[in-house]
Amino acid sequence: REGVGAVDKALASTFASQRGPVVTIAVTNLEIRGALVAIDAVAASNITEPGITRHPHVSVLPRGGKVFISGQSGEGETAREATGETMKILLTTLDWLKLKPSDAIQVKSWVHPQIDQKQLRNEILKVFPEHQKPTIVFVDWDRAENDVEIEMVASSESTPQQERVLFLTPPGMRATGTFSQVVKVQRGTLIYFSALMGDPSKNVDEQVRGIFDTLAGLAKETGTDFRHLVKATFYFQHPDLFGPVSKIRRELYDPFRPAGSSAMEVPVLPIKGSALIMDMIAVPTD
Repeated sequence: REGVGAVDKALASTFASQRGPVVTIAVTNLEIRGALVAIDAVAASNITEPGITRHPHVSVLPRGGKVFISGQSGEGETAREATGETMKILLTTLDWLKLKPSDAIQVKSWVHPQIDQKQLRNEILKVFPEHQKPTIVFVDWDRAENDVEIEMVASSESTPQQERVLFLTPPGMRATGTFSQVVKVQRGTLIYFSALMGDPSKNVDEQVRGIFDTLAGLAKETGTDFRHLVKATFYFQHPDLFGPVSKIRRELYDPFRPAGSSAMEVPVLPIKGSALIMDMIAVPTD
């Protein structure tokens, strides 16, 4: 948490003469020993080549459809085995979507802080073709050492004749009404919302309500609404927050169009007293 102020200062200095990006800060261990800060970023590109363009640590998503696969978890006696089983689930989902492993753009994995992330990185990368591997991000979560959760972003063809956003449930998975297992954006732009944090002076239920009230106001300002939310990420300070978050999503979401979601317990949040953080991706309503 001590480094959060330094990151805020660096961002303010870097973007002093222009509007800065939306930002979410997570306090986590890093894959490289001794490293203090890691950044994964989304940026606009002027590359117009068809297909995915890849460079070291960079994947360029081409124009067209985008697929957000919510966090999935496979079982295993070790984190490495669980990672392998989770990747099988994700590849099965890609196949159901008529996509290939080479269509994956990014993989994000939540793992126990004591786990060797390099070992899990190799377990993830081995399922992808050489020279067609996605970028990978690791974040700590406060669960058992053999628990992992992995989400994926992939490229797909655009289908202009269909609805802009499809909310999908692959075979063998359950539609909950509070989040979608897969959200496919057929076309159009994306709207990114910075991390919305709970007010430390409020109780847990008030913090959850306040975050969604703030999101509602920002959505209106940016030309979207709760029926056009695409992907949420929640960072919880305590597992008891799953209940209040699920409750308000049932209240505010269209049960046939809930945003995709990944949610995890983390040991520390950037602001002391905040119970949770949420960031969000959406599309315009028109």
